[in-house]
Amino acid sequence: QTVIKNIAASGIARDNEGSLYVSDWTENIVKKWRVDETIGQVIISGLNRPCLLFVDLNQSIVVADQWNHRVIKVDNETTQISIVAGIGSAGRDENKLNLPLSVAVDQLGTIYVADTKNHRIMRWPRGAISGNVIVGSRGEGSRSDQLSEPSDLSFDSDGNLYVVDAGNNRVQKYPIDKSSC
Repeated sequence: QTVIKNIAASGIARDNEGSLYVSDWTENIVKKWRVDETIGQVIISGLNRPCLLFVDLNQSIVVADQWNHRVIKVDNETTQISIVAGIGSAGRDENKLNLPLSVAVDQLGTIYVADTKNHRIMRWPRGAISGNVIVGSRGEGSRSDQLSEPSDLSFDSDGNLYVVDAGNNRVQKYPIDKSSC
């Protein structure tokens, strides 16, 4: 069954009410489809190659805005859009990203980003102006503490982080120390 037609979808997420959020990388937007709707509503525009997205515990939408080298968040209650990771230009400093592909948010509101071209996973505690490298601090490579173009990430119920390490053709698992969040 086709649910949504004619969209260059690059990411999808679902909220608690069953609404679907889809990023469209050719139109540079994110659309929302409520249950049983056939026409989606644009909720975010002005992006540059939006990729994977995430609905956090507050039902806010968090999007990896790849070619703008940042992660943005749309607050569910106020609909305010804010930059929550990166500053909008590529780089290796801890306040910058380089073509982020994926994002996840834990129960504390900490944002995790697959910083693809920097070959690392970054963690931004809520409200922080810069992040810290939690995986991949030694540059691109194939050792267990290195990544090559990470493209997606996910957590299990025990708080372990799983990373699609695309350039190394593997999925890595990392225990995450939450005490520094």
